[in-house]
Amino acid sequence: MSSDVTMMHYRLATTDDLTEICNMIEAAKQLMSKQGIEQWDDIYPTYEDFEEDIKKETMYVALKDGQLAAIYVISEECDDEYYKCKWENKKPCIIHRFCVSPSFQNNGIGKKVLNHIEEQLTEAGYDSVRLDVFTQNPYALRLYEKNGYDKRGFADWRKGRFFLMEKTLDVSAGAIFLIEANENYTDELQKFKEEVLWADKDSDDQFAGCMGLRDCATAKEWIDICNLRKSTETCEKAGTKVPSTTYFAIRESDNKLVGVIDLRHHINHPILSSWGGHCGYSVRPSERGKGYGAEMLRLNVINAGKLDIEKMLVVCDEDNTASEKTILANGGQLENIIEVDGYRMKRYWINTYEDKIFLI
Repeated sequence: MSSDVTMMHYRLATTDDLTEICNMIEAAKQLMSKQGIEQWDDIYPTYEDFEEDIKKETMYVALKDGQLAAIYVISEECDDEYYKCKWENKKPCIIHRFCVSPSFQNNGIGKKVLNHIEEQLTEAGYDSVRLDVFTQNPYALRLYEKNGYDKRGFADWRKGRFFLMEKTLDVSAGAIFLIEANENYTDELQKFKEEVLWADKDSDDQFAGCMGLRDCATAKEWIDICNLRKSTETCEKAGTKVPSTTYFAIRESDNKLVGVIDLRHHINHPILSSWGGHCGYSVRPSERGKGYGAEMLRLNVINAGKLDIEKMLVVCDEDNTASEKTILANGGQLENIIEVDGYRMKRYWINTYEDKIFLI
């Protein structure tokens, strides 16, 4: 994720926020109606609902650069229909009235706020998060399914059927963001390199997404090369004819570099258009198995959209099930399988633009 998306501030909502919250909700209702999703109306949610949430200190606002980007409510209260469902965890908290402002669509805000909520609940000692989502809201449903929420049952309310969903909270992983390769993370990059050299010494894809890192004497030397690659005018000095941007995946909680991913600005090249694709990535060996690869790719898809790349080509070995799951988790569509130097490669395309608004 680019650094501007990471500048979020969260706090409890106050009565001073009510007018702005209601204006945002009204805009969300209108957009939903245009999308054919008749979920929220004049009956629910209301000014009084939000006023009660604020009184109970269960509503939070998410601010981006001082502007209201999202709201959410978290509490242990739930509708009676929840008690009829077969859940898998014993200490849950429930998300209510989660809405991302229409003004902040297509910037990864929904996912980022959801990550924050999950971290907030983990730190508070909850073992899971539950919610209900309207079956006729494909955008919200896609958000939760992509982020590990499972359907446990359903409830029929005034507007129709809602899925009851649950996610077990994983204390081993934390929210991450992508930032362009820079010298602030020189020490972390060196540690990353040493881990990969040891853990992947027998792998042909030892430094996927990190072209040249293995051969650089210092981490700073490689970062300088990454800076040259960013521009069409200078990329040939770095040994490539196609410009690209290299990102570090940084965990928010401890500022640790958990992975590296690159993004080629185009694939007008015989190798890239065939099996190289738009990006490659590596997850730090000690941080694997925590879902970071899928999240890194998701954030890179957002970055690709900002470069007006409508579809990303992502390729993996036919027998690399972990990479394939990462691609599929981000909506990859298999085009074909090709053979390169005796290896069978799966070519997937990922759409970078989805018009979405998330609310439950």
